[in-house]
Amino acid sequence: MRRAIVHIGTPRTATSALQFFLARRRRALAEVGILYPELAPAAGAEPRGNHKALGEALDGRRPRRERAALFAALDEALATTTADTVILSYEGLCQIGWPRRPWRALGDAFASRGFAMEILLTVKPPKIVAPSPKPLLTVPTSNAVKPRPLMMNAVDSDSAIASPSL
Repeated sequence: MRRAIVHIGTPRTATSALQFFLARRRRALAEVGILYPELAPAAGAEPRGNHKALGEALDGRRPRRERAALFAALDEALATTTADTVILSYEGLCQIGWPRRPWRALGDAFASRGFAMEILLTVKPPKIVAPSPKPLLTVPTSNAVKPRPLMMNAVDSDSAIASPSL
């Protein structure tokens, strides 16, 4: 089965740098079987380097017709690609609770085109992150898509880097 990697953040973890890299290298990525689709929010809107519009549609901040248009654009991209891997990236996705209808809808959209959804979560080393009274993302152990890590390379005792094999 083909892979759909959904990068969900968290904010302030070099997400913009990753999105800039992916957006600027769409053609090169496509040549090695990786799709980083352009999903503009509406006709005539300027494309972004991330998938914020889709994220906002998933969490209800955009009108239903726009959500339908974004899902249709994603479906068309998935239907026409020969890539084995698709990557979506928007750090705000980490704020959508789990499991919720938006995640099922996104997973179903990928599955209908032969892609298995995986979640990529980027975080900072603990000593850099300020304490928080509640977690950003909670993943129950049952009835959830079980994410598998990409490659974890230990950098030092305080941090690690997750990177796809591009």
